[in-house]
Amino acid sequence: MANELRSSGHAVGEENLHLQFTPAYRRDVFVEPLVRELTVAYIVQRAHEMKVNVAAFECGPDHVHLFVKGLKNWSIPVLAGQLKTYSSRMMRKGHKELFIDKLYGKKF
Repeated sequence: MANELRSSGHAVGEENLHLQFTPAYRRDVFVEPLVRELTVAYIVQRAHEMKVNVAAFECGPDHVHLFVKGLKNWSIPVLAGQLKTYSSRMMRKGHKELFIDKLYGKKF
C-alpha cells in the first residue's frame, strides 16, 4: 500500500486518526446488528458531508472504532464532536425503540 501524502502551503504528510466512541455508561447497545449498522451509516454520512474519509471501522458490544483519513480542515475535537452529535441525534430521533431499554435519559 503506497503512502498518500497530501501537501499544503507549509507541510507534506499523512493525516490519520483513530477514534473510539462509547455510549453513555458503556452500555452494550451495539450487540444489536441493526443499531450497529445504522450508527456506522450515520457516522459515515456525516464524515462524507465534512469531506473526511472513514477508511475503516469496527464495532464492539459497547464501542465503535473509526480510522479516519483526510481531516485537514478539522480539529480533532470538532471532528469527533460532529460525528458523535450527528449519529446520536439521528439514532435517537428515528430508531430509539431499538435501544431505549439500554440507555438512561437522553444520552446515546
